[in-house]
Amino acid sequence: MIPRFEPDGNLPKGVHQATLGELRARFGVGSARRKWLMKRLEEIVELVKSTGRLERVVVWGSFVTSKSFPGDVDLLLVMDRDFTVDGLDPETATVFDYTQARIAFDSDIFWAKSSIGEETLSLWLETYQQTRDFKPCGIVEVTIE
Repeated sequence: MIPRFEPDGNLPKGVHQATLGELRARFGVGSARRKWLMKRLEEIVELVKSTGRLERVVVWGSFVTSKSFPGDVDLLLVMDRDFTVDGLDPETATVFDYTQARIAFDSDIFWAKSSIGEETLSLWLETYQQTRDFKPCGIVEVTIE
C-alpha cells in the first residue's frame, strides 16, 4: 500500500510496495504529463518482463511525489544474476542503454544484476530515499505480477 504524502509532498521514508495497477491509480492520473510518464513506465516494465529475467522494479524521484508535472521517471531494474543484454531485440535493448532509454522513454533507468548483492542494493535504496537537498522521502517497489 502506498501511504499518504508528507506535508512536503513526498512519501514517508521507506520502500513502499505496490502493484503496477496501484502505482497507476496513485501516480498515473491527473496531469497529461503524469499519464504520459505512466505509459512510458508501463512500456518499460512490459519490455523488461519479456526477458523473463526481471526480479525487482523500484521507482523514486518526482514521479512518486505530489508534483502535478514530474520531470521524468527514475527507476532501478534488478535483473537475475544470469541476465545479459546480448541477443535482446533492439527495442528491449534500448531500456538497458542509459542514453537511449532517456531519449525513448523520458526516464532515468538504472539497472543491475541481483548478483551485486543485497548489501549494495540496500545502500542504493537508502540513497534513493533522499531528495536532492538530502531530506528523507519514500520510494516505491513495484510488485512483479
